[in-house]
Parts: sequence; structure tokens; C-alpha cells
Amino acid sequence: MKLTVLVDNNTYIDRYFLGEPGLSFFIEDKEKRILFDCGYSNIFFENARKMGIDLRFLDYLVFSHCHLDHTWGVETLIREYTEAQLGKQNFQKPVLVAHPKIFVSTFFDGVGEVGTLLSEKKDTAAL
Repeated sequence: MKLTVLVDNNTYIDRYFLGEPGLSFFIEDKEKRILFDCGYSNIFFENARKMGIDLRFLDYLVFSHCHLDHTWGVETLIREYTEAQLGKQNFQKPVLVAHPKIFVSTFFDGVGEVGTLLSEKKDTAAL
């Protein structure tokens, strides 16, 4: 098994990857390609591209839990799949594996929504 950190709040010195207070891992195990969480923004996707990792071909997309620093970046992945489909390009939609409460809204006093922006009906069709 090989685990690659796509984003967290640290970066390599002398390597120009981006960091954020979010988390995303790319896991390869035999023939399986797994994206574990999507961070807060599109940074996981940009770092993967710089590393030569093509996220258009995933077997699984796993969400550990619903918080924004693990799920909000999924919009970038949905956009990439939609553009590939419109452009008749090859891609593979992953199987979504997530905590049973992934679609439950989560709020923090004084902040507002801190949970996933995904909806079961809308976004699972896109994935």
C-alpha cells in the first residue's frame, strides 16, 4: 500500500505544494485507487496534478466525517467529472464510502455551517 498526502497544514521545504487546514490522502493498494477526504478547497487536486496523480480515475472516494476541512473540496472533483463527461473524455466515477451521517448538516455557534455541502440526492448522482 502507498499513501500520498495531497493536502494538510504542512508542506515540503523546497517543494512548491500548497497547504491548508484540511486533509486529503491518495491511497494506492494493489489495483485500487482511493481518495480519502478532499480537504477544504481545490488544493488537494492541484497538488495531485503536480505529483502526476490523475484523480479522474478513482475506485473509491472515502469521507471520514462531514466536517468542511475534509469534504468541501469535493466540488472540484465533481466539476472535473462533469467537464470530462461533457468533453467526452475518459474518467471513472468512484464508489462513495462515507460515515452514515455524511449528509447531516452540522453547525457551529457563531460560525454557521461547518459540515459537508453535499446532498445525498444531488451530489451522489454527480459522483
